[in-house]
Amino acid sequence: MHTVVMLYPGHSAEDDYAVLERLVPDAAFPVVHTWEGGTAHDVGALLDLGARRHLEPAARRARAHAPDAVLWACTSGSFVHGREGALAQARWVAEAGGAPASSTSWAFSAAVRHLGARRVAVAATYPADVAARFTAFLAVDGITVTALSAHGVPSGEDAGRLDAEWLLGAARAADVR
Repeated sequence: MHTVVMLYPGHSAEDDYAVLERLVPDAAFPVVHTWEGGTAHDVGALLDLGARRHLEPAARRARAHAPDAVLWACTSGSFVHGREGALAQARWVAEAGGAPASSTSWAFSAAVRHLGARRVAVAATYPADVAARFTAFLAVDGITVTALSAHGVPSGEDAGRLDAEWLLGAARAADVR
């Protein structure tokens, strides 16, 4: 059994990890909450959400699960800090959690590289200023965003309530082949 602890703010989509456990039967994905407040898609709020003062204590609590890895599972709470800030977050989490660490922002970049792609279209739930920071994060990693649609969803809680039809429509609209 492999354990990847998910450091997660709020309560908007944590049920996804139970689904993941059913899909990957030899793995566990326990959730450790980093933040109990709102998850507004606002640059200032997201910078605070991904601050060291929230991540380190949560990563220390993750040790109780004897993790093989720890993931900071808040994409916007990572990429808003830029490349260096996201690297620092992974270091803090690894040191406090006692296991290798990453974030969903780094996972996006790694997935694009794994696929051999250098150009992507992005359908972001975020407002334009937050989505622009994701574009900048990817650009530093050598990934060009050819089209960006920012949907202005106000918070992570609101994004967690989007249904499959909305998500598929946003993805199809972003496909600019």
